Amino acid sequence: MKKKIETFKRDILYQYYSIKANQSGMSSQVMHAFAKMLLKRYKYIGTPQGVTYYVSLERKDYQNFMDSAVEKVSEKSKLQKQVDICINLQNLAMMFRRTDVFAQTKVIALPQVGDEETIVKPSFWERVVIFFNLITGMGIYNSFSKLDFSQAKKIVVLGDVWQEESMLMQYANDRGIDSVTCQHALFIPGIGNSTYDILNMWMVKAETALLWGQYTEEQYRNFNPNLKCEVCGNPTIIEKKYHENADIIGIAMDLPRMHEYNQKMIEIVESYARNTSKKVRLRIHPADKKENYRVDGKICEFSSNLDDSFFIVAHTTTMIFTYLLSGKKVLKFKSDIPFFPVDKNMVFDTLDDLTKCVNYFYNFDCSKMAKNEISYIGEESAFKYKECLEN
Repeated sequence: MKKKIETFKRDILYQYYSIKANQSGMSSQVMHAFAKMLLKRYKYIGTPQGVTYYVSLERKDYQNFMDSAVEKVSEKSKLQKQVDICINLQNLAMMFRRTDVFAQTKVIALPQVGDEETIVKPSFWERVVIFFNLITGMGIYNSFSKLDFSQAKKIVVLGDVWQEESMLMQYANDRGIDSVTCQHALFIPGIGNSTYDILNMWMVKAETALLWGQYTEEQYRNFNPNLKCEVCGNPTIIEKKYHENADIIGIAMDLPRMHEYNQKMIEIVESYARNTSKKVRLRIHPADKKENYRVDGKICEFSSNLDDSFFIVAHTTTMIFTYLLSGKKVLKFKSDIPFFPVDKNMVFDTLDDLTKCVNYFYNFDCSKMAKNEISYIGEESAFKYKECLEN
């Protein structure tokens, strides 16, 4: 008898948070979820063997991270996906057969952060969107099951909270294959139970988590005392000798949902640039669009490369520590969003504060602080991943 695919609290929560973060109207979300469930069929390609890894999101930085993490591993394989546009009869049948899944969406308990548990009751149409997406996930699980994993010793993903990765970890656990998730970003502590960040650490499906630094390891253990955690760092960060241009200031912008803070940060830096005859270079988040921001085109330009900037300002992005460890000077824009403890001399929220921070550049060393978040970089990190993945 075929095993019944189970849904997990974290899968339901991921879909719930996705609805809340989505700026589209509910009717649009219902149609999109229904079309994805009915008109897409996922197929996975590859020959699983040794350390088998997969990244669903087609982001160059994520793909590069996972390739670097397994680079030193002697026996490995990478899965790819193919999405066919066709009527997915299997999902359609499952939609009518698994009404028990819809029932599970009636009441949702959010991850407990404080003393009290928070219960939410999604609207009917929110439940419909969640249900359609969960059926899609079950179809993805079935697609993974068509591969021969008999030669796979470990299955590794970058963030087991995402739907495809979540289903692959669930399949690995069901098959008795070692399941491993890797950290893909720095998760902001103390931000409460209303964002994705907490899901990365709550009810982890994988048996092992390979993390960047000690601080994140402590957070994971708070939520999952029995989870095996190993600190391996980030192999894509390499210490560099930069050819800095004293006339350029870089801005590493945050997630689209931080638009208000991104815009305020731009305005302060633009004012400083005008006062000091500098230029500003803006690096938007991969999920954002430059059209969303008001900038002074006379002094600002958008670019994915901030390497030649004299210094870089950022808000809560992972890039703060990435740039610090690679040898850049970085300042942090202060807001009411929780963040990791940083040197007070690198924090600003006004033009005057920014000027003081720039004048104080050579009086503080953030390397120890940064290493608490990302303990190893480059080759040292790559060998840490090799050690953990081959044992």
